[in-house]
Amino acid sequence: MKRRMRLGQGLLPVVAFVVLWEAAARFHLIPGRFFFPPFSEVMQQFYELTVSGILTANFFSSLTRVLIGFCAGSIAGLIMGILMGWNSILDKTFSPL
Repeated sequence: MKRRMRLGQGLLPVVAFVVLWEAAARFHLIPGRFFFPPFSEVMQQFYELTVSGILTANFFSSLTRVLIGFCAGSIAGLIMGILMGWNSILDKTFSPL
């Protein structure tokens, strides 16, 4: 019984947010239909893009770019850290503190 109550309390803010989102968009409380579409239209487009495979392809394309950027940043940070450890001038120049 307590577990159901906790689950309900956790879902209540999410449901309230979705209802407010849908109402705000449907009653044009926030201007700009393309900037702030109703939740139901967002879910419809999500479904259509998922079924067609477009969303999956774009997801993996974005994930690849993020991983490449993460690896490049990690390598640059590692190299910079090693150089700062070897050279006191670089350490004093680039040390954040």
